[in-house]
Amino acid sequence: MDISLLQTWVGRRREEAAVIEGSSTAALAATLDHADAPEPGASLPPLWHWLYFTPRTRQSELGADGHPRLGDFMPPIPLTRRMWAGGRLRFGAPILIGETVRRETEIQSITHKSGGQGDLVFVTLRHRLHTDRGLAIDEEQDLVYRAPSQSAEITARDPALAREPAQWREALTPDPVLLFRYSALTFNAHRIHYDALYAKSEEGYPGLVVQGPLTATLLVDRLLARTEGRLAEFSFRGVRPLFADAPLSLCGEGGEARGEYRLWAETPDGSTAMSATARTQIGWTRDLESPEVGLPMPDQPSFPGFERQPPLPATDRLFLGVFLERDAAARGVDLARRLRKDLNLRGMPLAAERLHITLHHIGDYAGLPPRVIAAIRDAAATVRMDPFEVEFDRVASFSGRPGNRPLVLRGGDGLAELMKFQRGLSVAITRARVGRPVASQFTPHVTLLYDDIQVEELAVEPIRWIVREFILVHSLLGQTRHVPLARWSLGG
Repeated sequence: MDISLLQTWVGRRREEAAVIEGSSTAALAATLDHADAPEPGASLPPLWHWLYFTPRTRQSELGADGHPRLGDFMPPIPLTRRMWAGGRLRFGAPILIGETVRRETEIQSITHKSGGQGDLVFVTLRHRLHTDRGLAIDEEQDLVYRAPSQSAEITARDPALAREPAQWREALTPDPVLLFRYSALTFNAHRIHYDALYAKSEEGYPGLVVQGPLTATLLVDRLLARTEGRLAEFSFRGVRPLFADAPLSLCGEGGEARGEYRLWAETPDGSTAMSATARTQIGWTRDLESPEVGLPMPDQPSFPGFERQPPLPATDRLFLGVFLERDAAARGVDLARRLRKDLNLRGMPLAAERLHITLHHIGDYAGLPPRVIAAIRDAAATVRMDPFEVEFDRVASFSGRPGNRPLVLRGGDGLAELMKFQRGLSVAITRARVGRPVASQFTPHVTLLYDDIQVEELAVEPIRWIVREFILVHSLLGQTRHVPLARWSLGG
């Protein structure tokens, strides 16, 4: 193998565009068993961009394994087994469903190593996805190529070893239907994901192989169901394969710093199949080429008396919310007190008048922004819906920094009308184009208290009430004060 020849492909680039159409996102939402799909105009959930920019290789140009033959954009590596080994992603301004996105791809590096199964060639691609608002995703993708072997070497784990401790661990058994649907959505023809005979006889696996990107998507999906904020950075690495019809576990825990998480997927025997790290944050990074994410910015000129000043600290938060009716709020406080006693928690229950559901966090500001408030007022006034009932019937802890983990009320089917209302509100806010973009996932909850102890999900006596209005709220940061700025009645 002439590695020097292969390395002449380094630096090659290509550019393509794709419309982020909603039928694919709706199909992936169904595949991930979500009750609802993101609406047109909503933010594309993280990692769902992998549904787009898929290779449209002609049937006659596919190899025996289902992959496109090499030698055009990708170098002609004489190793026929390939897989997606891992990647690193940073997320900037949101990608909205329905808009056109441009992707630039560059072959960043090609390296050769020798492993237990012979030669290995690693190729790193860099993808940069742009919208009209700037750079949205900066991604490095690692691919590995190896020679064919009669069996895939998978080291078993000592069953006597205890599993790694985790703040959450969710069991899932991926079946061939899940793998087929994900392969179809990503137009991935690699036969190890849907052709069991090929996977066993040609590539030496014991069964169908779960796609690495699917595992990564599931890890992020379960993280965002437990946390507030949006995904800012994510990196992952495949360690060993997972297989259809074999149970896996999706695990995670918070790091020492706020918004940092360690994620991993486990095989049935507790071995790590994929390791990952994630960082979430409140708000959006408008430009990935800013100091916030570590990439250099061009030097800006300054003049005496006009030097750039540091931004003022945020003192005022705006959000749209639903507050609990008086009786429901009293039951919420009573529940928090009982849980505090029964679970030996130290955090103090929030006051009844502070209990609410956040529908949309508009943003944090140094002083109230009149233009934003006016635009939100106009957008919210267009939302129409009759009053509806909500029901919260369980409690659990969200992940957070030590000592500050929110214990929250959650719900299930009793929140269907609330979810519907929030989707309509999200469309109106997105059209207004002010404040933070609407989050791609809405996890309705009511924070009861903050504590250091991680509480696993517990069923509780349902707390119900009729939602008759929603409110634009001014929260004075650090003062635990909520000041209503505007109210809108439902059904009016």
